[in-house]
Amino acid sequence: MRYFGSGPALQFAKYAIIGLTANALGYVSYLLITWLGVGHKTAMTGIYVVTITMSYLGNKKITFSHQGEIGSTYFKYWIVYFGCYVFNFCTMYIVVDLAGYRHQYVQLGLILFDAPILFLLQKLWVFRGVRRSA
Repeated sequence: MRYFGSGPALQFAKYAIIGLTANALGYVSYLLITWLGVGHKTAMTGIYVVTITMSYLGNKKITFSHQGEIGSTYFKYWIVYFGCYVFNFCTMYIVVDLAGYRHQYVQLGLILFDAPILFLLQKLWVFRGVRRSA
């Protein structure tokens, strides 16, 4: 079954829909967890794991129509997102803990900053290879 076409702009639109859905759920969960008293870096870490798995499944099947093995792409996906996680964690430490900015806004900004970079890494490395035929 073919999903919505395959051009780069349409592919990015599908990525954006999956990303917005996963990140909206993740961000609302993040706000709730921090409101309940969990620290911002701890909340970010827990939400990150859940959001990565949700977005992996959607991006593999819908955005990139990838039929290859789950093992290798999932491992690459985690490498990409681990790098992003380290960047986000360090940014939270510097901008929130040291500089005193509000964690809610910093986390939202990081989500928006990371999105295009993560798309390119997924397109060019993680899901590069086997695609579904039209």
